[in-house]
Amino acid sequence: GLSVDDEDELLYGDAEPVFTTEPLDPEPPPQTNTPDPGGDVEGLMTPTYWCCVCTRGGQLLIYTLPDLTHVFTVENFSNGGRVLVNEMTEVDSGSGDQVVRPVRELLVCGLGVDNSRPYVIALLDEELFIYETFPFSQCDPGTLAVRFKKFQHDVVFRERRITKTAKKFGKDKNKVEEEQCQFPKPSLTLFTDVSTYSGVFISGTHPLWIFMTIRGCLRIHHMWIDGPVLSFSSFHNVNCPHGFLYFNNKCELRIAALPPHMNYDSYWPVRKIPIRCTPHFISYHLESKTYSLVTSAKETMTKIPKMVGDEREYETIERGERFVSPTLKRFSLQLITPTTWEIIPNSKIEMNEFEHVTCMKTIHLKSEGSVSGLHGYVVLGTTHPCGEELPCRGRILIYNVIEVVPEPGQPLTKNKYKVIYDKDQKGAVTALAEVSGYLVAAIGQKIFIYSMVREKDLIGVAFIDSTIYVHSIAVVKSFILASDVFKSSALLRFDETNKTLHLVSRDCHALETYSSTFMVDNNQLGFLVSDSEKNLIMFTYQPEARESHGGTRLIWRADFNCGYLVNTFFSIRCKIYDPGLRDQEIRNQQQILEKRQVTFFGTLDGGIAFVLPVTEKIYRRLLMLQNILTAYLNHHAGLNPRACRQLRVKRKLLLNPQHNILDGELIFKYAHLSLGERNEIARKLGTNVDQLLDDITEIERTTHHF
Repeated sequence: GLSVDDEDELLYGDAEPVFTTEPLDPEPPPQTNTPDPGGDVEGLMTPTYWCCVCTRGGQLLIYTLPDLTHVFTVENFSNGGRVLVNEMTEVDSGSGDQVVRPVRELLVCGLGVDNSRPYVIALLDEELFIYETFPFSQCDPGTLAVRFKKFQHDVVFRERRITKTAKKFGKDKNKVEEEQCQFPKPSLTLFTDVSTYSGVFISGTHPLWIFMTIRGCLRIHHMWIDGPVLSFSSFHNVNCPHGFLYFNNKCELRIAALPPHMNYDSYWPVRKIPIRCTPHFISYHLESKTYSLVTSAKETMTKIPKMVGDEREYETIERGERFVSPTLKRFSLQLITPTTWEIIPNSKIEMNEFEHVTCMKTIHLKSEGSVSGLHGYVVLGTTHPCGEELPCRGRILIYNVIEVVPEPGQPLTKNKYKVIYDKDQKGAVTALAEVSGYLVAAIGQKIFIYSMVREKDLIGVAFIDSTIYVHSIAVVKSFILASDVFKSSALLRFDETNKTLHLVSRDCHALETYSSTFMVDNNQLGFLVSDSEKNLIMFTYQPEARESHGGTRLIWRADFNCGYLVNTFFSIRCKIYDPGLRDQEIRNQQQILEKRQVTFFGTLDGGIAFVLPVTEKIYRRLLMLQNILTAYLNHHAGLNPRACRQLRVKRKLLLNPQHNILDGELIFKYAHLSLGERNEIARKLGTNVDQLLDDITEIERTTHHF
């Protein structure tokens, strides 16, 4: 019989890669109308060799080797067209007054399985072009039967303008240019089999990895760990298998390897940790450097709860073997160590039957045993939803993560939970937070402020009546933003001196909120809320405004339909460090970002996005750009992005949509247009291309934390 290799050869054929490292054939067959480089032909495929040249006039020329026959020409290659076509037969009209941008480096390589997918990667001074080759048979004889399609990436490959920086700080332009020349220039390096991945590494001030994954997708990842990279090379050794070498900006040689447990076939590098159950909440405990995780697993229930006096009892029901018993979630709390991302053995705490964990946070409460006066505790809020016949009750659980003597052979067991507080409450505990060292808890239809006494008991110091069901609480200093599931959001303030909690302002509209948070921009404070109609709504507190009715109502300031149900927010200070900035005077312009925060949010569909406050000048410029791109670009299925981002409500409101939030996904498409399209749009706006690209670069650099 035939072997497995013979059967594969008969079934699939014996295809050779397009780009190989074999020596050149001294007498290759002449090429006329060249077939598709990646296509199948009868019999064996003969490898062909090409020479790609970029001229000073901005042309891309392709020749055959070794006879150097001209088979492909692209005029104005540095303009970055969406599709590169062969312009050999067209009459050259000249570049006219167009500015020809020099191509710093050109790389033509085959990626993917057997190097079967050719890519053209060009590096300009401030841009990165990636083109993918696809076959095109309707071509003239004697020309290359391919075309090139531009790959859309989200990398802003741009530095700050020298003339603008020099003018702002009154420095000599030549001096700034000398400082700029000290930064490493970007370069392209092809690598193969670096932790089973192949692709291209871009060294320079902002180093990048371009991976070709198994699924055939290009993934681009930044490498911020060691600053600028001068040079790069793959490296394979017994002590460092399938690794790489690079020199950092301090001329230090680094021998490194990619973490084998990370998956780079995604937007961000991801590591999947199996826990064999459903996670609900996760929180970091700073003192012990561990994570607390709340999970649930389904269990078969054969009990029915009932009330006997004031006590809840469970009656066991006997059924036959063929009876299908219902399943309920059984919640538990456990510790995870970030060193190995393993669950610490013997740290699991099971919740009671029919008890659901509704909230969990690491909260810093006042403690006499710490130097700072605050100590972090893991606080849980639970509820017992047992039907309409039984009253809904809950518990507040407070745990401290302590260090103990580890068990023999188990060094991870040095951390354990210690119960600090465990008492039943008169209602369901639906939200938790901390304000000025006190515990804020939403219990039933009230919001309570608790103080910890002697690290073993809670004493109520203030409370206020809420609306229906408060499920989200955010705190900034002494201000509390409470969101109700049906009655929108309310702003509260806690007076620590008088131990009082009072209502400051609220939104009077019937809004089904999902989550809420604060937005901080220097001395301005906003309140960002998500609702059930996939809207993002921002409120402000302005008591001097007429429509606020003396400060009793929050002002509807902005709205945006993101198309996803947002269930969580978290804020991070804008990124200040930039490897391209060295001079202290240039760094001083970043001081305004120290008090500006970027708000990230997660959706129920598994997406992550962010909202960033910008200045009025940048907003006006980008708003005009957004309006032009709405009509200028060809959108998917002919849909209108402006109508897609309109506010959506179930019932009509007695107010007009405010907008005031820009669509960043649409605006960032401007950076990937060709040079002619950019100039045309900038001319319509009455500005220049550099100004628009500087605004986009500023947004990208200040939000790229991951």
